[in-house]
Amino acid sequence: MPVTPNYDLPYPSLEDPPDGPAQLRALAEATDTAIHETRQAIMPAGGRQVLPNILTPPPVGTWTNWGSSLILPNISRPCLVYGWGSGFFLNDGGGSYARMRICISLDGGLTWSNGTQATDQAGSGAASRRGGFSPVHFEQGTPSSNIMVKAQVEWSDGGLGGDPKFYDGVVVGLVLPAG
Repeated sequence: MPVTPNYDLPYPSLEDPPDGPAQLRALAEATDTAIHETRQAIMPAGGRQVLPNILTPPPVGTWTNWGSSLILPNISRPCLVYGWGSGFFLNDGGGSYARMRICISLDGGLTWSNGTQATDQAGSGAASRRGGFSPVHFEQGTPSSNIMVKAQVEWSDGGLGGDPKFYDGVVVGLVLPAG
């Protein structure tokens, strides 16, 4: 049977022997496949992950993963990945700067793009003992494996002896087909 040019939907030609049930079944199955593939191409994927509290300060000046990565499906086509995080830190020590950033991988964690850091300060000499974050990051490309979104934190105390703890973190990822 010949097929339509755009969606490969079969239809009988004059040369095909008449077989209504088989021809209608072939058309129904091809239509079902085309609708499923079209829907998959336009449906976003997403997820949310709560991050564990970090009660022991990570090493000063070192980016540290905050919990495990959020894993989203490989949609195997061009996409835009949006990552967002939030959380806060508490510092009862000397004044400290703390930072949070969102990182995105399109290859199952082999390589990462690091987003812009969100920074706040807290502790002795700062306006508050509590600081908050809300970083965002975008990445565009065609994934080769699972898409991963993670949060990282880092802090510095300028020699003032900070003692930051990180609380109530969350990471959200959204994958939007882009082509």
